Amino acid sequence: MALLVDAIWCLISSDKDGTLESRTLNTELANYLATIPDQIIVATNARWDRWQKIRELISAYSFEYHSMDNIVPKTDPEYWAHLLMYYGLQPEECFYLDHSEENLDAAAEIGIEGELFLDNKQAIEVLKAL
Repeated sequence: MALLVDAIWCLISSDKDGTLESRTLNTELANYLATIPDQIIVATNARWDRWQKIRELISAYSFEYHSMDNIVPKTDPEYWAHLLMYYGLQPEECFYLDHSEENLDAAAEIGIEGELFLDNKQAIEVLKAL
């Protein structure tokens, strides 16, 4: 199985002014994900200049990273079709965790199941049940 995890708001904290400088890694979730033998793909639509900071924050982990440089947003099923093609995955091999219903709906349109991220406790319970 491949676990697809949203970058900002799930794995990376958010900040009010939209900059990356003050953002931090959600170490509780990252440390839990690191114990799972499944492929972990951090999904974002951040542009190149912004995803460098995200990569820096997750560099201690063996997570993979997928961005379409904001050309195609995660609210578009094309984003998910590209991710599946790039990694050679089928929708039924994936599970997606995101803070946005719109992003989850777009992934579901092509058959990727997911769950809305509310907090770490809920997310970890959902992932344990997979």
